[in-house]
Order: sequence, then C-alpha cells, then structure tokens
Amino acid sequence: KHLEPAFGKKPINEISRPDIKSFIFKKIKAGMSISRAKRIKATLSGIFSHAVEDGLILANPAARLDKFLNAKDQSLSNEISPYSAKELEIYLETGRSHFAEHFPMFLTLARTGLRLGEALGLQWGDIDFRGEFIEIRRAGVNGRLTTTKTGKTRRVDATPLLLATLKSLNQRRKEQTLKNGWGEVPEWVFVNQDGKPLDPGNVRGRVHYKACEKAKLRRVRIHDLRHSYATIRISAGHNIADVSRQLGHASIKITVDTYYHWLPSQHTGEISELDEIGKARNNPQPSRSKKEQGATD
Repeated sequence: KHLEPAFGKKPINEISRPDIKSFIFKKIKAGMSISRAKRIKATLSGIFSHAVEDGLILANPAARLDKFLNAKDQSLSNEISPYSAKELEIYLETGRSHFAEHFPMFLTLARTGLRLGEALGLQWGDIDFRGEFIEIRRAGVNGRLTTTKTGKTRRVDATPLLLATLKSLNQRRKEQTLKNGWGEVPEWVFVNQDGKPLDPGNVRGRVHYKACEKAKLRRVRIHDLRHSYATIRISAGHNIADVSRQLGHASIKITVDTYYHWLPSQHTGEISELDEIGKARNNPQPSRSKKEQGATD
C-alpha cells in the first residue's frame, strides 16, 4: 500500500537515503502518525538489511533514521492548528450525521479538552451526572492503562449537551450488552463493536481523518480538538486559570505560553494612549505665570 507505489519500480541499489526521508516526510505531511511512519520505515529497513546480506547493496539507507523521525515528531507536537468555533461545529455535526457511533467521543474531546488517551481511558464510574463533571484518573494507550500525563487526577466540567449525550450512550450500551450477550456493560465509556477499548490508531486514521474529509475541513490532528477547546474558550475571554485547570496543565504559565496568540487584546486603548503621551511630551504646554494662575483661580 505504501512502499510498492513509491519504490516498487526503482532498482534497490538506486534508492537513496534522501529518497526515503522524502517519502516519510510526504506521508507525515499527509496526516500519517509518526508511530505508523516508524513501522513502515522498519519494514523498509528490513528489506534493505536482506539486500545487504545478499550482497546487492553495501549499506542500509533506511538505518538509523529514528533520530530524524523523533525530531519530526517533536516538531509536529509543538504545532497548534485548532479549529475555529464555526469549524468545530461543522466537524461535530458531521460526526453526528455520519459517524454516530463515535459522535459522543468527538463531543467529549471538543467540550472538555481531554487528550485522546484520557478519553479512551474513561470509565462510567468517572462520570458524575449529578455533579456535572468528569473525573480524569487514567489514560488508555495502546490497549494498556497509564496515569495521566501529569500523574494527577483532575475534574473537568461537562456541558449539558455532553452530559445528555453520555447518558444516552450509557443507555445504548445497556441495550448493546443484552443484544450481543456481553454479560455485563463494558466499564469503558468508548468501546469498539466487541465491547473492547478503542485503538487510538484506528480512531485517528479510520474515524477522525475521515470525519475531517467528510466535513470538507482542513485535516488536523485529533489532538488539535484539545487545542480548539482551549483557543475557543480563551478567545471568548474565559478565565484562563480555569481553562488551565481543565486542561490539566502543571501551571498557568504553560497555558499562557501555549496559547498566547489567542489571548484577547484587553489593553488596546491603553496602548493607543502612548501616542498621546508622546505628543504631550514633545509639545509641552507653556507654563503660566503666577499672576495668570491667580487671575484664572
């Protein structure tokens, strides 16, 4: 699917290291995750290793590219490409209409700012419908549980629409349990057709990116839904300390540094006054004599 179209017609001894880097870069730019690009690179490297053993080439051009991929991973992770409020609503409406089974997860990410792993690690006991909040206790990564990124639990507020959607999902899970003979309702909030935790790679590639395409929106990472939550709130003038708390940042400084460009300008009027202050200093009013001051008084 990936290697043969790019390299299948080229003699193996003519495939260079720059060719491989260019191939990987194009795949990542098109939306492929770094982890998947690494797996494809590993397959390609294995082919070249056999060619070296057979004496067809002198060295493996795909070897030792992890440093390049890790640097690319760090570069991409620092990029922020959030949806605007309007774009996000288009994305959610597309999810509701065409990806109904996954819409509750889309809405959870968009309305809470959770990381994907935190959403996949949610259990029904983490949701307090009466208190209107969700407790973030763990993260699901590649089928295993880990702590949150900071190692701490936190509470995030849930909107009325999100709570209603999750209640409806809980009822549907009970119906699915009876229909599929699962025995008991899966403890995980978001599951696949077998009642097992969702695979993050499948969520990104088979659901999220297809939703972006179906909505005719620019293709962003699923992590940018978290950034969308933050930038929409900050741009609206919401309390940045509360936004920081909900995101689970270790300090408000991280939030400010990350989303500085989305902070509303609250001091435009004060900045404009600098021009007037400068004029006053450049053109000082003539001082009045004591006699003039007395007459005026």
